[in-house]
Amino acid sequence: MSTLNQVLEDALELSSEQQEMLIKILQNRHYENRRAEIATDAKQTLVDFHTGKISASVSPRCYCSITPVFKRTRGMRLLVLTPKFKRAFRRLVKRNAEL
Repeated sequence: MSTLNQVLEDALELSSEQQEMLIKILQNRHYENRRAEIATDAKQTLVDFHTGKISASVSPRCYCSITPVFKRTRGMRLLVLTPKFKRAFRRLVKRNAEL
């Protein structure tokens, strides 16, 4: 098995085009893996919700900061979250490392 240092040295020997291609491939695989993790977590959360292990709730603090704006783009309705909601959500995620 290659060590990280060996892999990096081999990558540096590639041409610039091949390095860019490698970066894109690694990014795409990382995104795919992360999406799969999120999907698995979402499925488990739905199972837990339907079995009663967790319940749905909305924090009044977050709820009051949501002012959705609907925009129409090419016949589709898009929900645009306000900057205030985004900041509140980021703070929530920073406080809860499990999210």
